[in-house]
Amino acid sequence: GLGIGLALVQQITELHGGTVVANSNGVGQGSTFTLRLPLSHVAMGLTGHDFDSAKPRITGCSLLLVDDSEDMLSMFKELLESEGAIVQVASSAKQGLGLLASAQFDVVVSDISMPDMDGFEFIQSLRAMPHLRTLPVIAASGLGRERNTTEAQNAGFSAWLTKPILLESLCDTICSLCPSFKGPGRNG
Repeated sequence: GLGIGLALVQQITELHGGTVVANSNGVGQGSTFTLRLPLSHVAMGLTGHDFDSAKPRITGCSLLLVDDSEDMLSMFKELLESEGAIVQVASSAKQGLGLLASAQFDVVVSDISMPDMDGFEFIQSLRAMPHLRTLPVIAASGLGRERNTTEAQNAGFSAWLTKPILLESLCDTICSLCPSFKGPGRNG
């Protein structure tokens, strides 16, 4: 319902050098999605941003993804690993707190709307741990109103991204929070 699936299809398609186009004649008229992938990067003569010359942007960054959607975790884990990150996932805030107690991370990306413990309760518990007070934590949510962003910053999040999140936006945010990745787990 938030368009996350289509955004992920677009990102994966672009990673393979392809394009996705969506067309509709209006409400109730259906939609047509055209996905184009090159048969071979060599045969297509791709230059510039082809996969052989593309360099991962966040190499060595140790990330924790916290989200109750297994599909979202799996997809972003794979995408972030393709950018050079070392990624661990937690399917609940409580599981995420457990991982934070036993491992060190450079950045955490947390969903806001999760059952049992939401993202605001998660950040409150995280910030209560002295060794995690300065750890960069990015809030990820389908809500994108200005008051949501302000509320997240006041709660202790370092940044806010609205779903569907584009890989480029996530990498840009990670780079702005941690400009240099010389190895995993520098915070702690």
